[in-house]
Amino acid sequence: MAMSRPGPFTATPAPGSPADLANRVRAFGSAVSRRLPNFRGKERAVRAFEACLQRVAPNRELLCATVGGVRYALQTEDLIDYRIAYLSAHAAGVIKYLDSVVGGRNTVLWDVGANVGAVSLPLARRHPDLAIEAFEPSPAVITRLRRNLALNDDLATRIRLHEIALCDRVGSVDFYPSAETANSGVGTLMPGANTVRTPVRVTAQAGDAFIEAGAARPPDVLKIDVEGFEYEVLCGLRQHLARRRDLVIIFEHEPYRLRGRAESGQTIELLSAMEFSLFGLTRRGEEGPLRPAMLERHMDIVARGPQAMLRPDGDKR
Repeated sequence: MAMSRPGPFTATPAPGSPADLANRVRAFGSAVSRRLPNFRGKERAVRAFEACLQRVAPNRELLCATVGGVRYALQTEDLIDYRIAYLSAHAAGVIKYLDSVVGGRNTVLWDVGANVGAVSLPLARRHPDLAIEAFEPSPAVITRLRRNLALNDDLATRIRLHEIALCDRVGSVDFYPSAETANSGVGTLMPGANTVRTPVRVTAQAGDAFIEAGAARPPDVLKIDVEGFEYEVLCGLRQHLARRRDLVIIFEHEPYRLRGRAESGQTIELLSAMEFSLFGLTRRGEEGPLRPAMLERHMDIVARGPQAMLRPDGDKR
């Protein structure tokens, strides 16, 4: 269901105004929704609820909410923000899997395509020994990420933000921000039907060069969500992939982004050639078999280096 186009965010509305009432209803409704179990059709229902509030009051405040111990300022018309507001998490399966990987040990996570911190912030809150390097090239989105991090200043020493496009080159690249009002997360390095036509120039960096320069701590775990450019991210990290045989990688596979591109499918080929074991990730955050037919749909894929073994209790190390 498409959401209506939002109006600008405003200062605190006048008490008793439609905007004030809508904000109060939104805060109450989202809090109730987070307490309810996630049932079939719940997401569609809360999207309809949010769209109704937007029609009543296009001009509104950010929703300030504490979810899982993390404080957020949420633009609830946006896909990721409304999932946090109403469903308690975005990418819950990814977060659950990463919980099992990073729990109980000193770990460096690279969150490549960090967006508003939907993955980094809850993980940092739950795991005090976790250090995070968060990469986000979109100027508009990283502003929101900085705002959320500022609301959780006790995490600031463990989450370092990088406003760069991590890829296979050093210098600068064209970045095409999202043109979708309800989904800021589809910005990418290639123009598309859901991106703006005019790109912005952003800093580009290859992971190996970034590590060599001492600009980021080398990752133990990689989470990559870059709208079809996962291959380029990994190519820029070939040296680290070859060096760290216990590396764990989780990346988004988005077929519509890969169709028509010469690099289509090469992410899996690259990792397989480097002896990584590949698995599909279920919605419950569990590894499952990765079959060729599954690659026709959107999914998250786990790649474990040959020395990233399963512990007897099922955790990864």
